[in-house]
Amino acid sequence: TATSAPSGSQVTVILQVGSNGYVRGDDTQRYIYQPETNYCTLDVLKIGERRRYVILMRFDLSAIPANAAILRSTLSLYSTGWGGAEIPLDVFRLLRPVTFCEATWNRASSTTPWGTVGCENTSTDRDSVPMTTITTSGLNKWHAFDLTNVTQSWVDRTLPNYGVALQQGYPAANSGYYFASSQHSNQGLRPKLEITYRTR
Repeated sequence: TATSAPSGSQVTVILQVGSNGYVRGDDTQRYIYQPETNYCTLDVLKIGERRRYVILMRFDLSAIPANAAILRSTLSLYSTGWGGAEIPLDVFRLLRPVTFCEATWNRASSTTPWGTVGCENTSTDRDSVPMTTITTSGLNKWHAFDLTNVTQSWVDRTLPNYGVALQQGYPAANSGYYFASSQHSNQGLRPKLEITYRTR
């Protein structure tokens, strides 16, 4: 349920599966060479290797009231492994509904193909321009992505919250990175979205 707070109050909420009653976190990876395989139960998610691996992720924002003015929204992923080189990572807004435990390289759900395989159609699958870009910076640490602007649009419902696609940026080094998933055995390492907002 939406957090109740007096008008003008500043509130910080951390959405992380298994913490403070938050149970709905969707994520999966997709792999070009197993195009009909779904990976939503993996302990860790892989990204990179010249964009052969891509991560999809979505957070349930029903705990955030519709009158919230988003001051900051940060997606944090914990790195658990790598292929030996740092890589750039882009975050794109998804443009269509995704069934996370059915999504594959070829399909957004068991019955709906991507506009272009790999979630590459920038009219129907994802935005053409990333919302944020970082470069990885080591293992066993958190990597942060700024999602403030899009979170505001999701909360206002001016844009539908279908989630995000995380993809290796260019230059496309032949290296992969691993991040703890929402299924990870260590609850404290699971993906988290920290939102600070002020009620209006």
